[in-house]
Amino acid sequence: MPGEVTATGSSYATAVEEAAYAGLESMRRLIVLLSQQQENKKAEMDEHCRAVADAALTKFRKVIALLGRTTTGHARFRSAPLPLHKRHDGEVERSEEHEPVKPIERLPPLPPPHHRYEHFSNSNYASSPSCSIKRKCERSCHSSKKG
Repeated sequence: MPGEVTATGSSYATAVEEAAYAGLESMRRLIVLLSQQQENKKAEMDEHCRAVADAALTKFRKVIALLGRTTTGHARFRSAPLPLHKRHDGEVERSEEHEPVKPIERLPPLPPPHHRYEHFSNSNYASSPSCSIKRKCERSCHSSKKG
């Protein structure tokens, strides 16, 4: 990116903070602009909103570049960082090769739940079959209160 900022040490953290603040400030301006009810022409308003949104996006891309990320987008669609490999001269480099994709493995079916059903034949509320069955959990993760 032209005008990309490179920083080291504590100035790196300051550069990231400043870039993030600039991006957030641009987003604030966009939100204020969108929330205002002006009587401007719709096309003029849309163009202005697009310009403000593009400026905010550019500032956040600068933050992403400072953080060393190469892509933007949803986490599900971004690739993981490349693995590090040591070169013969002792320097560390990132591998440009990707490992082959493994086929999807099916998980075994879930075991039956750890609940047992007990039938209470002397219940006063046995008007329907569903009322005569009480579900109890055998797990110790629930409250120990007895009532």
